[in-house]
Amino acid sequence: MPSGAMDLTKKEKRIVLFLLGIPLFLTAFLMFPHYEEFSAPGEIVEVTELGIQGHVHVTYVYGGTTKNYLEKLLVWGRLAEVDVHFQPVSQEEAIREEEIEEEVGSAIQQWGIANALEVSGYAAEEADAFEAKFEEIEEKAAKYQGSSFGLMVAIGLVEEERNIDFSQAGQYRIAGTGTIEQDGSVGSIAAVRDKVETAERSDIDYFFIPEDKEDYPGEGMSNQEEAEQYVKEHQLRVKLVPVASLDEALAFLETLP
Repeated sequence: MPSGAMDLTKKEKRIVLFLLGIPLFLTAFLMFPHYEEFSAPGEIVEVTELGIQGHVHVTYVYGGTTKNYLEKLLVWGRLAEVDVHFQPVSQEEAIREEEIEEEVGSAIQQWGIANALEVSGYAAEEADAFEAKFEEIEEKAAKYQGSSFGLMVAIGLVEEERNIDFSQAGQYRIAGTGTIEQDGSVGSIAAVRDKVETAERSDIDYFFIPEDKEDYPGEGMSNQEEAEQYVKEHQLRVKLVPVASLDEALAFLETLP
């Protein structure tokens, strides 16, 4: 027998095997398929980041789908400073959502940008300028998802087109969320609570939300109701401004003292 070697008892062998098995068990557990959607407060981005010479802000939140517990732990670690909300979903739902994003995600965003340009009256008589601005915004917005920035993009374009500053040289911090339709109406969005919390964390004074109570007659909670409830429950400082259209938003901004 080599010097220093020793025989292990059966009990000691079981302990060694158990200890060796712990990492394997944890790895198998963490990698076991388990799907959850998540969302969390994100950030406020001035429309200048999208190539628009305006002074209002669009609102983005963090979101996505985790496929196992390891990914969930990584999300928790990356977003440790904010509250992350997880919702279990089936594998089929997660895969379908990913397929939809791949199929129509960019088209939905392009539709939102085109609507914002149209309703803002940007370069109405100049097709080349309209197209150039569309391509610039599309390129700079590619890292984001969805079209919930539509309303604020439209307001920023109005600022650029009319050469005005709704923030009044930084006196007001203005942000919001909501899609913009072809007729100028404001549509509902997802994760409204996280977006309101993002506005609060970013010291926003006025935050536009869709005025959509009538769109939810007894079927769930509207963006407006959910946002107002959240502000009341958490006693937030940010002032909500529900609007049903771009014109309503502009009318409010023009009355700021």
